[in-house]
Amino acid sequence: MALTNKETLDLILKLRLDINKTENEKIIETLLNDNIDIIKDAASKVKSNYLSNDELIQESYLAFLNALNIFDLSRKINFKDFLKTYLVNKIKKANDEALSTSSIPEDMTKKLNKLIDAEKALYKKLKRYPSDIEVVEYLKIEKEEHEDLKNLASSILNVEIKKDDCISLYIESEIKDDTSIDDDLDTLLLSFEILNDKEKKILSHYYGVFGKKKMSIDEISNLYNVSHERIRQIINLSLKKLRRQMED
Repeated sequence: MALTNKETLDLILKLRLDINKTENEKIIETLLNDNIDIIKDAASKVKSNYLSNDELIQESYLAFLNALNIFDLSRKINFKDFLKTYLVNKIKKANDEALSTSSIPEDMTKKLNKLIDAEKALYKKLKRYPSDIEVVEYLKIEKEEHEDLKNLASSILNVEIKKDDCISLYIESEIKDDTSIDDDLDTLLLSFEILNDKEKKILSHYYGVFGKKKMSIDEISNLYNVSHERIRQIINLSLKKLRRQMED
């Protein structure tokens, strides 16, 4: 029978009191068994080219142990609800770290270069950023392959684009005027953990939060000495991550 939220919180409290090692191991085992489906489900939600399924589950388990230490027992929130979001965020972060320390396979590098070249050529021809369909038709590839390449490119946030470059890296060039973003800003900021440090800093400047002065895209571009479109890309991707987090 599944534990109630009160029973879960009581066990977490006992765990933190650190009564004895044997008792703590029993508590962790009880909590683990009660939340094993959530742990496995969180791992299954993260698609990775760099971590195996076993590694994703391991990351989920480690995040679960950390959640037992950081969960605020005074908050009026169900532990399982917190756990579902927390685990996915931590696994995604682990995947991003794996990506940053891994080299991209040579065949994928070639495909990404072709994608960049295609976008550049279409931009020059159309005088605007091409749509996904236009890129797919230009490269004569399947939509699924294009989507996979876009996802890979969107994950590579440590690659800087100099201000002389004019490519969007497959993210919309224009940030849509969405008043709901400002309306939901407090909720969005609660999910900031899902962003990496660069995304947090740029979004903080853009919205003027966390002690940062509100700045235009041009001002942020000058501050970080990267292209105007690169800043747009990071803001767009960050907002997509935050919206997806809210929807989950």
